[in-house]
Amino acid sequence: MIAAACSTPLSVGMFHGAAAVLDAAPVAYPVTYWALGGRHQPELLRRAGPVALYPGTSQGARPGDEGPRGAWVVDFDDQGNSSARFEALDAIRWTVATVEMTDDESESALVERLAAQIRGMRAGADGRALLYRVELNAPQAPSAQPFDTNALAAQLNEQFGARDDFAWCYRVVVERGAWPGRERRRQASDMLAEILHVRDDFASDPELRRRLWDELAVLLEDDRLQPYSATVGLTEGQLEALLREAEAEALAALGIQW
Repeated sequence: MIAAACSTPLSVGMFHGAAAVLDAAPVAYPVTYWALGGRHQPELLRRAGPVALYPGTSQGARPGDEGPRGAWVVDFDDQGNSSARFEALDAIRWTVATVEMTDDESESALVERLAAQIRGMRAGADGRALLYRVELNAPQAPSAQPFDTNALAAQLNEQFGARDDFAWCYRVVVERGAWPGRERRRQASDMLAEILHVRDDFASDPELRRRLWDELAVLLEDDRLQPYSATVGLTEGQLEALLREAEAEALAALGIQW
């Protein structure tokens, strides 16, 4: 959205792709404002010379589209100076509730701590409803999840889900801690060691990780795979969590307990 009160004609350019391109070709064009596409996350990249921003999505549509969503309003005065402000337009917001678990914590105590955090998230959501996942960070990697995650989500939804400004838990994830002996197993020469090496390669190499997400983005253009499209457009922290979860799932599929 652009509001102009200047006598100098405005020129608007549109570009779909990575922001790194702004360091090259687009800046060289006589454009006053660059409207960028291809990213769900809103971001103001340049306030002037020229203005450039990703408006993002006006409504978060999937996990990973966290935080306020809306539109940027860019104003130009008579001298061509600009100012930009973000206006939230979303009705529902995606977010995450993270809790550090303790060794001897009861399920009821965990639910109460989560409830307190959810009340805080609702207070800061500007009256919007919330869709959230719970990430439980365990002290060490257990051989089984300490609680029934589906039952935990049901308890939270019973408490916060039946209201206009609802907060609905769509998933509970247990983030497993350090695996004792992982480095020793990684030095072996079997399939398990290969899995651990592949996981670590993706975790440590940003370029390799980028290529992986690019491949996933192409694959997920197939309509039959839309239920899995939440893996595209996630933050680095979320991608790292996804790699940890993939490792845990691979180990569980091999019947490995730790």
